[in-house]
Amino acid sequence: MDYQLFLPDPVTLHFNTARLRPHTLWLEISSTVSCASCPQCGQSSTRVHSRYQRVLKDLACFGRRVRLLVDVRRFFCTASTCPQRIFCERLTIAAPWQRLTRRLAQQVARVALDAGGECAARCLAAIGQPISADTLLRAVPQHSSSPWRPVYTLGMDDWAWRKGQRYGTILVDLDRHETIDLLPDREVATVVAWLRDHPEIRIITRDRSSAYQEAATIGAPQALQIADRWHLLKNLRETLERFLQRLHLPVQTIFRKTTATLRTPQEEGAVGTTPSVCPPTPRAEQRFQAIHQLKAQGLTLKQISAQTGYSKVTVQKYLQLTASPGQPRRPPRAGPIDAYRSWLTAQWEAGAHNATHLFEAVRRQGYRGGFTAVREWCRAKRLQAGTSHSDGPAVRCPSARALSWFLARPALVTHPVVGQFLAACRQELPWFRAVEALVQTGWALLSGQSPGLLRDWVRELANSDVPELMRFAVGLERDFDAVLAAVTLPWSNGQVEGQVNRLKTLKRGMYGRAGLNLLRARMTYRPRP
Repeated sequence: MDYQLFLPDPVTLHFNTARLRPHTLWLEISSTVSCASCPQCGQSSTRVHSRYQRVLKDLACFGRRVRLLVDVRRFFCTASTCPQRIFCERLTIAAPWQRLTRRLAQQVARVALDAGGECAARCLAAIGQPISADTLLRAVPQHSSSPWRPVYTLGMDDWAWRKGQRYGTILVDLDRHETIDLLPDREVATVVAWLRDHPEIRIITRDRSSAYQEAATIGAPQALQIADRWHLLKNLRETLERFLQRLHLPVQTIFRKTTATLRTPQEEGAVGTTPSVCPPTPRAEQRFQAIHQLKAQGLTLKQISAQTGYSKVTVQKYLQLTASPGQPRRPPRAGPIDAYRSWLTAQWEAGAHNATHLFEAVRRQGYRGGFTAVREWCRAKRLQAGTSHSDGPAVRCPSARALSWFLARPALVTHPVVGQFLAACRQELPWFRAVEALVQTGWALLSGQSPGLLRDWVRELANSDVPELMRFAVGLERDFDAVLAAVTLPWSNGQVEGQVNRLKTLKRGMYGRAGLNLLRARMTYRPRP
């Protein structure tokens, strides 16, 4: 076998001999270059001082480790003015003082960038190239740098180091669909400094964060700012949800009236409609009143949160409401008996009312659950004795979240009871029809339909006498140019959201222990074909 062909640099190296060990292939090689240049002064020298052997790790061969035993020479420096008298010749196949050949270092760096430290170490060990995870991670930064390229269309968004506590900023080149940098925080000064280093930027897409709006205005005044359409629609629906949470009591009252008129007198005792929210407990009511009392005393949101121990999100939600919202009623969990309810109903209607007999029979049908579930099902059927034997799910009052979706997108209403409930709300609540029209008009405008009417719609929001919608209008007016660009231009932050998901995957794959340099290296790494 001609090992000379497989050397890292067959031109400057000469193969001498090979030794095969159980797990390692040793190749003894020497340099064929007659002279070497001094690393200090660059003077070429042919005067050999001495020799020594240097061991280098090379690419694995047939599942065996490969070690190169290189005969390296020391030379005298012939320049009289050079402070270094003796130097070692520099090999083309490895960097000075490195134990890996250049081609092996490139290979392990690419594997580490794709798989991470621990996973890459396990993969390389399986193919006969054991390298520790620490060595792999040390090789990542120096092999992940890419040449500078101009960025004309930039997308920015935040990402969580730790959700709710610490955030960074991700920057994406929308033209090339590539992450170009990660910033350690989302402070205005940090983003402005980065933008000023890239004066070529012409378009910036972002969410409606005031920090990014200010940073883009200061750091890249020449760029056109575009708000993200998805975030605009999301903010509109969340604004409507907050409004409906504040007025949840009259909405639930109308739902109970509507469902009461739909049921027949024989169905009054049946399980047909249930409220979606449980009444507030005394403790929840006390908590609600305490937050409002502290606000009346002039305390800020942060002070109330520190004094009560509740998060600022909870405090802000309670301050927007006029009554305690209670707790959402959770739907019953799915169980093994659900797949056999229709069969059990047929047996019940045929006259089989004994729980033990039904349990034995349904077990023969493949049921693997317990007897208690069958017994409770029979108990519920007995409570409905003399009423309709419908075993369908209960119709619940839509939550504020679900109702906000129904108002924004009427096509989502599929249940006839919900449709009649919404019709009753339009008749009995004077504000309902007006808010519904505003939201549906805004949903169409923000989706890109008739963007020329956007300014008029924002004015209608400002004059709607609904505090939540008026605040939303203030935010749109403050960032109107970016909002108008969002509904008229094709750019959005969709790519950036995808890169954030990729970043989350990498973070979780490294158990959240990766630092900024490693995350940046893996996110900006672009494998060569």
